[in-house]
Amino acid sequence: MLDYGRTRLWGSVAFIAGSSVVGYLASQFGANMIVYTALAGFVISMLLVMRNPATMPVSQSNDDTVRPKLSALLKEASVIRFLVLIALIQGSHAAYYSFSSIYWKEAGHPESLIGYLWSLGVVSEVMLFAFSKKWFAGWSLRTLFVISSLGVIVRWGLTASTTAVGALVVIQLLHGVTFAIAHIAAIQYIQKSEANKWSLCKRYTMRSHLAHSLL
Repeated sequence: MLDYGRTRLWGSVAFIAGSSVVGYLASQFGANMIVYTALAGFVISMLLVMRNPATMPVSQSNDDTVRPKLSALLKEASVIRFLVLIALIQGSHAAYYSFSSIYWKEAGHPESLIGYLWSLGVVSEVMLFAFSKKWFAGWSLRTLFVISSLGVIVRWGLTASTTAVGALVVIQLLHGVTFAIAHIAAIQYIQKSEANKWSLCKRYTMRSHLAHSLL
C-alpha cells in the first residue's frame, strides 16, 4: 500500500542529515564521535522498528505456503540472473565510493567542492525516488535495468576520463540513474515475483540498505 520510491527517499534524506551531523561532531570532538553516534543511531533505530505500523501488512498468499529452500531458489535461472545483474550494477559503486574522494583531492579539488559533489549525488537519488512512480509507471523491468546499466557505463567511463568540475557534476547527477533506478527495478522484481521467491529477494533489500549505510 506504499509508494516505495517516496518511502525510500527518506532513507536518502536521513543519509544527508546523518552525514552532516556526524561530520560536524567529528570535527568538533574527534573521530571517536563516529563510533558513538553510530551506536546511538543503532539503538534509536531498534527502538523505532519495534513500533507497529499504522496499517498492518496483509499477506496475499495462502497461510499454508511452504517457504522454499535457498538451494532450490538458487537453481532458478531468473533468480540467478537477477542476483548477478544487481550485484554487478550496485557492486560497481564500491571502488568509486572508496577512492573517488581521494582521486578528486589529488586532482586539486578542495574538500568543500568534493562534499558538495557527494550531496549532489544524493539529491539526484532523492529526486528519482520521489517521482519514480510518476516517471516510470508502466516501464518494464528490462528497460529499467538496461537504463541503469548504460548509466553505469557512462558514469564510470567519465570518472576514469576527466576530473573537470562540469563533468563531475554530470557524474554525480547520474547517481540517480546508476543507483536509484537499479534499486527501484530490484524492488519491482521482488513485488512482481512469485511468493516463493520473496524470501531470497528480500535479502537483497536488507543487504542493499546495509551496504549503502556503511559506504
